[in-house]
Amino acid sequence: MPHPFILVLHFPPESPLTSADIEDDIAEAVGNPRDDEDADHIVDGNEIGDAIEIFVFTRNPADALELCKPLLQEAGLLDTMIAATRKVDGERFEVLHPSTYQGEFRL
Repeated sequence: MPHPFILVLHFPPESPLTSADIEDDIAEAVGNPRDDEDADHIVDGNEIGDAIEIFVFTRNPADALELCKPLLQEAGLLDTMIAATRKVDGERFEVLHPSTYQGEFRL
């Protein structure tokens, strides 16, 4: 499997993010603005409801998050977002950010 993990960037209602327009900027941040299937990270859509989620398929979720952090910090989003990962075929998420997160993350 070329991208065994999914990284979810979760922006809850209290986040200043109001649309998924940042998705293209995240693709640029992870070094794949053209959705190259052979790249290490592929931004692959979003879900908008009470919260906004951006999905990144990746070979290394921690690396993908580190590449996104400067953009998210500059946009004022890092302090209110949650980044969680799991294997594509897995069920349980591991929260990567914030390190103080308590509880189980679910979509």
